Amino acid sequence: MAQPLPLSVDAMILAGGLGTRLRGVLADKPKVMAPVLGRPFLTYLFDQLIDAGIKRIILCTGYKSEQIEEAFGNQYRSCELAYSTETEPLGTGGALRNALSLVKSENCLALNGDSYVNADLSAFMKWHYATGFEGSLLLTRVPDAGRFGTVETDKKGKITAFKEKQGLAVPGAINAGIYLFSRKLLESIPTDHAVSIERETFPEWVQRGIGGFCVETEFIDIGTPETLAATEAFFKSMDKRSATATMPAASSVSLPASAEDTIRQHMLNSTEVKKRVADECLPAIKQAALLVAECLAKGNKVLLCGNGGSAADSQHIAAEFVSVLTQDFLRPGLPAIAMTTDSSILTASANDFGFAGIFERQVQALGKAGDVVIGISTSGNSENCLRALQYAGQHEIHTIAFVGEKGGQMADVAEVAIKVPSTVTQYIQEAHIAVGHIICHLAERALYPELVKAN
Repeated sequence: MAQPLPLSVDAMILAGGLGTRLRGVLADKPKVMAPVLGRPFLTYLFDQLIDAGIKRIILCTGYKSEQIEEAFGNQYRSCELAYSTETEPLGTGGALRNALSLVKSENCLALNGDSYVNADLSAFMKWHYATGFEGSLLLTRVPDAGRFGTVETDKKGKITAFKEKQGLAVPGAINAGIYLFSRKLLESIPTDHAVSIERETFPEWVQRGIGGFCVETEFIDIGTPETLAATEAFFKSMDKRSATATMPAASSVSLPASAEDTIRQHMLNSTEVKKRVADECLPAIKQAALLVAECLAKGNKVLLCGNGGSAADSQHIAAEFVSVLTQDFLRPGLPAIAMTTDSSILTASANDFGFAGIFERQVQALGKAGDVVIGISTSGNSENCLRALQYAGQHEIHTIAFVGEKGGQMADVAEVAIKVPSTVTQYIQEAHIAVGHIICHLAERALYPELVKAN
């Protein structure tokens, strides 16, 4: 019987290679940071993993590791990033074993950082859990396997042998450099010396029973100047095929088998973040609520700003103040303006002063001493929100920042910074809305205590 997909699977990317053959074209960059169509090669692997549902990636780094960490920090899109940096070459197996302490899941997806395989990773993971192997390799069938070592499997997908390069132009299945391992299997890798997982570990694991999931698809590596030069054409070709893709007929649409697990895990993760907010952000939330209540008591107003989902949060929170938060506490409307709603003002300001100035200009026009500006940004570095807070602070207008755990520049300039302890955009946004509700709740009850008694 097929096992259900786990609630979460961490991924590891082997990104510590010296890239000696590329020194002439990359100079002092690590191989995974090679620019491809204007962005690092590594981002294509990130995107592929995120599309497969991965929420957390550990980067096994070595050569020029600081460049990778400086470029990406602790988050890429919705995905958390962590780093395992080797101080001496450990080999591919040693690097994975060295990073194991950072892995939170019972199974882990692992990828070579210098190759891209255009495969459905979700299908690979589903196959792995259905078969019950401790470890599985993604294999790709090629028409000419002469320059590769090949992998042989039985009818059930169990790997029976790894064959060295034969030099014969015959078809065969080769290791594509993508793996799914149990924690127990990774723990069996020695820690006292450098280990090549391909040459040393895989042949040993054949006896334990590991699987091979074979596909026929395009792949490319960036190990040589010639293959690196071909990478842009490879991804352009993929983009063209994606542009012609069509949605399936309505009758054939179905949710993935992991849908229930995805729903459950998201709710659990979001709840855990909110619990941490209650533990770690309590003083800041109280301070922000008092600041807002005092502002409104003096006849001033609240101005809110943000981008994308945070723009929607600004409108949501402003509506709660102006209208009513709950029907069981009917108080007069409270003045709050979301500076994200007027398309004429936004486009005129962007045209005349640049996008970075769209909120600062509105604070100049609408704000007055004693008001409160609330800037909302999951990164804490949104330039238009930052400039609005900076202008407000210079003109006796109070400032509050809703940000993520890093805080960013906005946390540095705001009077009060509520730093949600997460690096995942979705969970930060969900906590921001909860914090907005709480501030409205506390402020309105501070302003109308007689209604509290009546209720």
